[in-house]
Amino acid sequence: MKGNSHRPPDRTPNTPAAARWLLGVAFLTALGIVLLISSGGGAVTAAGLLTESPPPSPIETPSPLPDPAPQVREVSPNQGIEGTLTRINVYGRYFQQEARVFLVEEPFTPRGAANYDIPAQAIVLHTTRLSARHLIAKAPATLTPGKYALGVANPDGQTAIARKAFTVIASTPSTDTDLSALSQNLWTTPHTLFRDEAASIGLTVRRVGGVGGTQPFFVDFYQDEIDAAHKIGRAMVPPMNPDSTASSSPVAWTPETHGEVTLIAVIDPTEQVSETNEENNVVRRTVTVRFHQAQDVTPPVARSLNVETARTIVNSRNLRLSVDAFDPEPNPTGVNRNYYVEMQWFSGVNNGTGAWLPVQWSEWMSHEDQPHDFELLPNSGLRYLMAWVADGAGNISSKPAVHRVNYVPATDSLGAGEVRVYRQPVVAGQCLRVRTVPDGPAMDPDIYVWGPSWTSGNPPTGYSIAAAGETDEVVIQPTEAGVYQIEIVALTDASFGLEIQVTGSCARSGAASPRSVAEKQVRTEPSIPLDTEPEGAEAAPESIPETLVFLPQAFQDYLLNAQGNGIIFLPVLQR
Repeated sequence: MKGNSHRPPDRTPNTPAAARWLLGVAFLTALGIVLLISSGGGAVTAAGLLTESPPPSPIETPSPLPDPAPQVREVSPNQGIEGTLTRINVYGRYFQQEARVFLVEEPFTPRGAANYDIPAQAIVLHTTRLSARHLIAKAPATLTPGKYALGVANPDGQTAIARKAFTVIASTPSTDTDLSALSQNLWTTPHTLFRDEAASIGLTVRRVGGVGGTQPFFVDFYQDEIDAAHKIGRAMVPPMNPDSTASSSPVAWTPETHGEVTLIAVIDPTEQVSETNEENNVVRRTVTVRFHQAQDVTPPVARSLNVETARTIVNSRNLRLSVDAFDPEPNPTGVNRNYYVEMQWFSGVNNGTGAWLPVQWSEWMSHEDQPHDFELLPNSGLRYLMAWVADGAGNISSKPAVHRVNYVPATDSLGAGEVRVYRQPVVAGQCLRVRTVPDGPAMDPDIYVWGPSWTSGNPPTGYSIAAAGETDEVVIQPTEAGVYQIEIVALTDASFGLEIQVTGSCARSGAASPRSVAEKQVRTEPSIPLDTEPEGAEAAPESIPETLVFLPQAFQDYLLNAQGNGIIFLPVLQR
């Protein structure tokens, strides 16, 4: 198909000169009649036209349209733990410069009509604006357990509030059972779905709290609506122990339409398990169903994700990423796109058991154009970068390539109760050195290090909990290779210099004697379980956009005609 490259024909008619003269006379005659009528039938002269016509009315300059009110579409994480500062990602639209996030304990009565005013009892959070669609706010450790509305206030006075959007969980363990799941826990096999092609769906359920094992229970699946007409099927979940996860059995599903489809899972619809919170038992996930099945049905493989000029420690947020990938036989169409996700750990999710959550996504990018620029979120610490690849037929790799990154700026700051985590691989015989230097006498960031062989109930592999204002340092020469988890724990609001170094050997062998003060109690558990890593399903991309071109039968016949050489313009639908 080609575009129409010739100029359009001149729309001015080619009229002979005599005809043009007659048209001119007719025009002037009609104009005179109109003027006579408008002047009450009196004589009208050219001078009269110039002197008696009223001046034109001034054209008012339209006032600029007001900026749209902010919109809150997602809050992640939506839970925090009592006594711990939580960084909240707020996603939405129309966040202006200097926008502020605030929390209001439920229940409360909003003021105003279309847009809420900021309630007098609101807690305004320290807010960082990353873009018009993304804010990061710090929920303080002093929040009491309960549900909170979350709002965004723009400097022009417009606000938006999401009711019951954030929950603070009590720090004491609960004996109450709660079943829940996140949208990314609703899985499909295969990952890339096609219309009229058999697939299966299921849900990974998390149980928090309780005593003993549960009874087996059901999960019901629906498409778009929760009613009998839209029910897909029912799956079984085996008995679950406290603080564990389990996947349901698969349910067969054959999509009958293409485009976006909303899958819905209802946990324990027959109430076999007694829960204190039934509000989080419905999970929704939007998936994309492709129109046709290509000859290439084998997904590509993402072998490794590479960070240019860096390994596990980076000192800048600006990275260059590339993926080593291939598209296997049969009928390979070749790897042509990359997709990147940044994952971070949030301790308050899943009623305090914690989870890895995606915090930033890229668009699908051309594989040929790599390496690609990627900017980490501004908070320092551990994150996992994931990369999926797609081939020319739209198949997406079943598993991502993963790269662990520690963002270690030269200076850092934490709020009271906030914990920053790093993971650093160390070879036996090397030297691991961690050092914090507070910027002020009242600032108190402590250091803990947990080795790969650490077991629960034992003291940390190394720690330094000196008094406020003093330098903390941990030096370890490992006798075993592995990943060492480093935690910086802020007892007060603190800004400080930070160093994490791995060298060939230590000046002294073994671990340095821990620095501590009598009034401090040594932590006995890491803030993130040492063996916990994201699985990938938490951030898997949906199907890549599909372009559908529909040819009417007449056009198909025309194209099949060997003598047809005209130009055809076709409608294109983006899915």
